Amino acid sequence: RPSDWDGDKKCRYMATPGHDRGHSRDAPGIVKKDKPVNTNKHDEECAPTTPPPPPPPPPPTGIAEIHGTTFLDTDANGVLDFYDPGAGGWSILLTGVVNATAVTDAAGNYAFTALPGGTYTVCEVQQAGFTQTVPAAGGCYTFTIPPAMAVWEVNINFGNSSP
Repeated sequence: RPSDWDGDKKCRYMATPGHDRGHSRDAPGIVKKDKPVNTNKHDEECAPTTPPPPPPPPPPTGIAEIHGTTFLDTDANGVLDFYDPGAGGWSILLTGVVNATAVTDAAGNYAFTALPGGTYTVCEVQQAGFTQTVPAAGGCYTFTIPPAMAVWEVNINFGNSSP
């Protein structure tokens, strides 16, 4: 009679209660076959002897940060001078691999944290009665953070003047 054993596979079968086929048990109801044995195909499970491939690596975690300040450019010179106050309550938009909005604190500071590498654009939402002086009127900043690199982008600043 031909053997049901496939030399390239290890097989196990579920034993019916009270029917152990004379093999040693690893766990109740499971009988392992380590050598050729004739079995019935209807209660047998076989798997290739080669192990399954490892799972894919997890996606990269974000480690980069983008920081900056929105300020009131009192002399409209396009420079954050020591006497220019921060502008609190302004919205800063981040678009790219991650899309987010930050609102500046009372000192005009904002931050986007835990960002993965990729290309980003940072823009300020204009408020009525102000003209953007940094970057050029209505401008945004676009840059690329290399993958898996801790980057702290400072000086992503926005200046605004009022008449």
